[in-house]
Amino acid sequence: MNYEFNTSCLAERRIFLAHYQTITYSQTSCGANCFHFPSHGKPFSLRLALSPSRGILVIGSIGTGHSYVPFITVFLNKFLDTKPKGFLIDDIDMDASGDINASDDIDASDDIDRDLDTELELLTMMNALTIDMMSEIGRFYITLQFELAKAMSPCIIWIPNIHDLDAAVEANVKYGEEFILNSRGMKLFTCKWLPVNQQPRALIFICHGYAMECSITMKSTAIQLVNAGFAVYGIDYEGHGRSAGLQAFIDNFDLLVDDCSVHFTSICEKKENKGKMRFLLGESMGGAVALLLHRKKPHYWNGAILVAPMCKIADEMKPHPLLEKVLNTICYWLPTWKTIQGRDLVELSFKEPNIRQQVRENDLCYKGPPLIKTGYEMYRVSTDLEQRLNEVSLPFLVLHGEEDKVTDQKASALLAEVASSTDKTLKLYPDMWHGLLYGEPQHNIDIVFKDIISWLEKRVVPLSPKI
Repeated sequence: MNYEFNTSCLAERRIFLAHYQTITYSQTSCGANCFHFPSHGKPFSLRLALSPSRGILVIGSIGTGHSYVPFITVFLNKFLDTKPKGFLIDDIDMDASGDINASDDIDASDDIDRDLDTELELLTMMNALTIDMMSEIGRFYITLQFELAKAMSPCIIWIPNIHDLDAAVEANVKYGEEFILNSRGMKLFTCKWLPVNQQPRALIFICHGYAMECSITMKSTAIQLVNAGFAVYGIDYEGHGRSAGLQAFIDNFDLLVDDCSVHFTSICEKKENKGKMRFLLGESMGGAVALLLHRKKPHYWNGAILVAPMCKIADEMKPHPLLEKVLNTICYWLPTWKTIQGRDLVELSFKEPNIRQQVRENDLCYKGPPLIKTGYEMYRVSTDLEQRLNEVSLPFLVLHGEEDKVTDQKASALLAEVASSTDKTLKLYPDMWHGLLYGEPQHNIDIVFKDIISWLEKRVVPLSPKI
């Protein structure tokens, strides 16, 4: 059994990934405390009525003639305080039929929820194993645990309350919120995620997309970056999330960019952040915000990560010049007029149905038809950016799903082609949609964040702040 640690991922994700074979549980007739192991050497199934906060790892297969299965229990509290306190090993008695006796309760005192019909993924015959854990968890002790399991294979490892690791991930992140006033006297919501007990390697500033917000939808993104050692800051634009203003209304895109610039630079100029590198991370419309922040201060930012950026209007979507003049007139007299509801952006953006549902249930995210002035401002900014893509001079990583139906991947390719930057990277992902950061299946998200963190790590070096 070979295994590696991926410290950039959240513990709530799949804790174990099988490289060779995955086995799933099947319903048996012998009850919740009864296991059935076929008496041959092939991978076997295991049925346990466990709640989502439980975890089982099966190592090896049960061969003919085995009478006992070593049962190892990993108690998370032994590791979360980083002090070695040992582990528990039991033998589970098996009768000749291969069934574990019902009298051999895993833990008679444990409150197992038998009403939840929850799927457990059981892994066997493993060539590779990935454990998604934080670096602060005692890696040595976990390693020791699995070295023991390797030596004792076949065996079963039981990890009660496996999602307690989520609390540990959260404990490694210091989260804060603050309302600030912009130049127009409006209250804007800001938030931050900081690593605990360590100095940030660099500062990352999130620019969220149209109709979205930072504190909920970008939380998983921020925590992944904090677990990689970065400090992350976000702001809800005027009219977005918890900030003041008519929901999803953008009267002047330039003022939105000014708000971000003032807040982000004030953080960079704090004494504790002097000398730290600073990066922008813009998603969709936030990609346009990031590019305009760079244009505003061309030599200030150390780099940008642009995820499906809005920086060009597809040719087939461009209005006729006469219609553009009409729209400009309508925006002057009826700026908050709601246009006809067109494409369902939530449905088009996020591949995973549960993420679409979460966004729909998030009251901070706008789901209505675009306001006409907002649409015009987005069109104006996209057209302007397209005409000046050659002026982009900072290091950047641009990522785009090849099945994106919201922003045009050709725009990302054009940016990578014509930008004057000497450090530019384009990543296109086959079969992926618009929401690369949190709207894809987990294995796709892992690929995206591996690219993001790898790009950052290659560029983060101790450096004096730019003037």
